[in-house]
Amino acid sequence: MEHSKTRLKVGLFVTLSFFLFAAAILWLAGSRFFQPVDTYAIYFTRSVSGLLPGAAVEYQGVTVGKVEALRPDRLAGVRATRLGGLSYRESVRLEGSDGDAKSYRIARNRPGNRTPGEDSDIWAIQNNYVSVTPLRPGMGYAEDLPRVEALLEGLRAADGG
Repeated sequence: MEHSKTRLKVGLFVTLSFFLFAAAILWLAGSRFFQPVDTYAIYFTRSVSGLLPGAAVEYQGVTVGKVEALRPDRLAGVRATRLGGLSYRESVRLEGSDGDAKSYRIARNRPGNRTPGEDSDIWAIQNNYVSVTPLRPGMGYAEDLPRVEALLEGLRAADGG
C-alpha cells in the first residue's frame, strides 16, 4: 500500500513537472527573447515626421520595428539657408526588342547637377545641420534670409547657446 502511494506521488510530480516545463518552453518560444534583433542608424536627407522614441517604423505599410532613440547630439547646429540648386535628369533606355516592336524605359528623378554652396540647404544637411530655408510659391526666396537668420539668433539667445 505504501509503495503504491509513493508511485502515485512520483507520477504526479513527473506529470506536473512535464507540463510546467512544456509551458515554460511555449512561453519562451512565444516571446522575442531568442529572436535576432537588427539595429539600424538612419540619417535622413529629407523631412520626416513622426520620429519619436517608441514610434512604430513602417515599411510599405508593414510595421517592421520601432524608434529606439534620436541623436540630436550629432547635429552641428541650425543654419538659415537658400534653396540649393538640384536638378534631375531623365534617360531613355532600350529594354528589349522582338523584331517588330521595341520597348523603352524612361528613368526619372536621378539627381543631376548639384550646386551645394555653404549657404545652401543641400550643404547644410550633408554637414549635419538643421536647414531652415525660406520659401515662397516660386520656391526659394533668398531675400528673406536675413529675417530667418535674425529669428534663429533670437532662438539661440533664448536657448542660451
